[in-house]
Amino acid sequence: MFPNILIELKKRRYSQQGLAKYIGISRSSMQNKMNGQRPFTLPEMRAIQQALDGCTLDYLFTECEQKEWAGWSHISLIW
Repeated sequence: MFPNILIELKKRRYSQQGLAKYIGISRSSMQNKMNGQRPFTLPEMRAIQQALDGCTLDYLFTECEQKEWAGWSHISLIW
């Protein structure tokens, strides 16, 4: 999982669906990539960085385990 992407989306009031559309992938592909089931390509990573201007790739793509993410339930995901 990529909690920093979710945090930045929340701060900007962007949705994962909108980000998926921006980078040219489907909603389900975005879910699979955010859940770590599929990798992001470098062009997708660059597009996300561009959408979330001001964030480094290192920051955006720092991963955490699902069990670490469990305590972050207060972050709502907007679809």
